[in-house]
Amino acid sequence: MSVTKRVASLLCGAVMCFAGSAQAELIQIGFTGLDLSYDGATLRDVSANGDVLSSVSIEENGVAVAGSPFGAGISMDLEIPGLTLEDVMVDEAVSAAGGSLLLNLPGGDFLNLSLAEVQVTYINTGFLKATFGGTVADVVSQQLPTTMPIGSPVEVTFSANISTTTASNGFIDSFLARGSGEISGEAIPEPASLALVALAGVAAAARRRS
Repeated sequence: MSVTKRVASLLCGAVMCFAGSAQAELIQIGFTGLDLSYDGATLRDVSANGDVLSSVSIEENGVAVAGSPFGAGISMDLEIPGLTLEDVMVDEAVSAAGGSLLLNLPGGDFLNLSLAEVQVTYINTGFLKATFGGTVADVVSQQLPTTMPIGSPVEVTFSANISTTTASNGFIDSFLARGSGEISGEAIPEPASLALVALAGVAAAARRRS
C-alpha cells in the first residue's frame, strides 16, 4: 500500500472515531431552587440580578466535573416573553421568541443562551412545565468548567410548583413558582478537530511527495 493510501486510510479511521466520540460526549447541567414570577405576559426569575439557585450539578459524559454539585455562587437570569395562559384545568401555550437564559457559576463561569419559542404546559392544580426542545436554545457565549464547550442546539427543560395564582376574564394574571430543570447538549470536541486537521495536512503532503 502506498504512503498516500495508508495516510488516507488512517484519516478515514480518525474521522469515524471523531464522529463516534462527538455523538457520545454529552454535557448535562441540572439546577434546583429556581424562583419564578409570571405577570400575564412574561415568565421570568424573581430577582433583577438573577435568582440565587439552591444547587447546580454539571456532568460531562456522565462524569461530574470538579466541584459539582455547586451550592454557592450560582444564579440564573431567565426571561420568556409573549406567554399567555388560559385559566383552565390544563393549558398548553407557546411563548414568543426572544427569550434569554443566563446561568452564573462559581469563579466567573457562565452559560448564556438565546431562546426561540418555548412550549409551556400549565396545570391548574399548581404545576408548570416548560420545554425548550430541539433548536430553540442557542449558545450566545459560555465559559464552563468542562474540558469541552457545549454546542448548539441546547435542550432545556424545567418544571415548577405554582403558588399565589390570580386570574380574571378566563386568563392567568400572575403567579409565583419554584422549580428545577436541566440543560443538556453535545460537547464540541475541539482537540479531536485539531487532530483531524493535522492528519489532513499529512495526507496532503504525502500526496505531493508521491
